[in-house]
Parts: sequence; C-alpha cells; structure tokens
Amino acid sequence: MSEAWNIPESWQRAAERILRDDRPVRVMAVGMPDAGKTTFCAFLAEELRRADRAVGVVDADVGQSSLGVPGTISAGRVTQPIQRLSEVPFQMGYFVGDVSPTGHMLACLTGARLLADRLRAQGVQAIIIDTSGLVKGPSGHELKQRKADLLRPTHIVLIRKEGELESLARLWRDRQSFALIELPPSPAAQTRSPQERRARRAARFRSFFRAARPITLDLSRVRLRSTRLALGRPLDADTRGRLAEILQQEVLHAQEDTEGWTIVTPGWLSRPFLMEAARQLGVNAIHCIPSFRLGGVLCGLHDNRGRLIDVGLLQSIDFDHGRAIVLAPRAEPSQVHTLELGRVRLAPDGTELDRLRPGDL
Repeated sequence: MSEAWNIPESWQRAAERILRDDRPVRVMAVGMPDAGKTTFCAFLAEELRRADRAVGVVDADVGQSSLGVPGTISAGRVTQPIQRLSEVPFQMGYFVGDVSPTGHMLACLTGARLLADRLRAQGVQAIIIDTSGLVKGPSGHELKQRKADLLRPTHIVLIRKEGELESLARLWRDRQSFALIELPPSPAAQTRSPQERRARRAARFRSFFRAARPITLDLSRVRLRSTRLALGRPLDADTRGRLAEILQQEVLHAQEDTEGWTIVTPGWLSRPFLMEAARQLGVNAIHCIPSFRLGGVLCGLHDNRGRLIDVGLLQSIDFDHGRAIVLAPRAEPSQVHTLELGRVRLAPDGTELDRLRPGDL
C-alpha cells in the first residue's frame, strides 16, 4: 500500500500499468458510490504528473463535484502536486443543471466529451475522467456504456466488490479498443448517507455563491435556453386579458408554441382547470409555470461561443420589461449571450428547495 496516499497495492500496480503506456491515455473510472473513484483519480493524476505527463481531469460527477459547482461537469489541468481531486484548479465547465444524471444523460455525455476534447486540444496527453455513482440498473448501465463509446478511453478502471457490477465487467472484458482494469474498493473509502451527500452539495453551493451579486440581463439581447419560455411567441395584450378573466388570476406572461400556450401566473393552477380554460379558448393545451418556481433556479450563463462562463441562481423574470435578475459570482451582463435554466431550485445558502422535471419550466 502506498503510505502517503493510503493506496492499496493493487491500485499502485494499476497506476504503474497505465504509466508504462507511452500513448496519449484516456482513463475512465467507474464504480458504485463510495468505492473510491475520486481518490483513485487523484492518485493516478499525481502519479502521471510526477512522471512529467501533461495531465488533465474531467469531473463528470454532477452530484458530488470535486472541481466545479454541483450541477456541472468540470475540467482542469494538474500542474502542481495534489492529494485530493478538489485541489485541481477549475479551468472549464459544462452546465447540466441538476445534481443527478437521471433525466439528463444526453447533457452528461455531451459535456464529458466536449471537455475531454478541449483538454486534448490544449496538448494534454493524459486525461482522467471521474464518473458519477449512477451505475446500477438499466439507466446506470446505459449511461456508462454510452460514455465508454463516446469518450473512447484507452483504459477503464472498474472499482467494485466481488460479485458487484458483473454485467459491466463481462461486457468490457477482452475488448480490443481499451484495457479493463478491475480493482477492489479502497479500504479507506468512506460511506456517505444521502443526507451527508446533500449537506456536502449544499456546502459547495454555499461556498460558490458566497461572492454572488445580482446582475440584470436584458432578454431582448440574452437568449433563454432549456425552457418552454424560449420556444414560443408572446400573445397580444387582448388575448392575455381574456385569459386572465377566464383563469381569474393575473397572467404575467403568455406565449404560443407548437404544443399550445405557455403562461406564467403568480400561483398554481390545477390541471383540470387549465384543461377547461384551453377548451374555452380553443387551444390544444395550456402549460402553467407559477412565477415562484422560477426563483432560485440554478442556471448556466454562456458566452457567444456557447461556453459556460458562470453559474447563477435566477431570482426573477420581469416579463413586462424583458429583464432577468440572476445572482452570479463572476459574470458581467455584457458577457452573457445565453441563459440556460436548470432543474434544481436552491436557497442562497445552498439548500435544495425543489427538483424540477423536464418540461416543468
């Protein structure tokens, strides 16, 4: 066992095997939660750095992020000694907008591949990908299989207990496109309860947003993304007035899209009530977004190249004046081209208030 790292000898041998490969390497770590994937990635990154390899890390764990803020995939280069993956400087990110890959697999796959490619374009010869703990069941297997297909690793390190994840091990053994290295979990790995994981996320959110300040985005210039509000054309004032009469509630915004109407109101409206209103108005369907559900939504702020420049918390949208107020630590309004809405709502202290389903916004 490597004493400085408390690393099992089997892990040390795996690192030595990867170090002997003089090709540009791309190593993907896979395993259950609390198997020690992040520790292995940090150890391997440091071993490669000490061997004078240009090393980069992609942190693809959106729920228990080490490099960036939760809800994002992040990447950075290892240029100084590290003992933890969180010591790798954040360099770039990709916005997913939720703290679980479930329901966001396309975004998770896209982000991991894009960041790995950007590291490679910078001349990084050894790229290490730390993946999430979503690995069991059909969705977990599909995510990891597709990630292996898309990232094209030279090595997959599968960290598992005996009898665990056997179907993935069978699938990946004897593959010619990559080497499968099977390792036991670290005896030093700590098991975290769901409550501990949530508290750790809240602490990272709280730290990230500590320096945030409100910025105003002009929605005549800044595009919305990943929301119904980006899809339609506004309805005229007369139609909004008629709609408000039928609903007996103020209509803050109303628009028409291919599926019907999307409206924003101060409070909830029941599905049967909306169906009856749609019947009276001769509309296919009316989807209602209560305005309070927009408050605290995690959002990504992108520049005009489509690259993530900051992560923020949406405070409100003033539809009459076409303005969005966002809490953001770094971005200046003039830098922002696109505002992407996520699927988790947070309090300023990082507490998770609500998880939204695709289509809610």
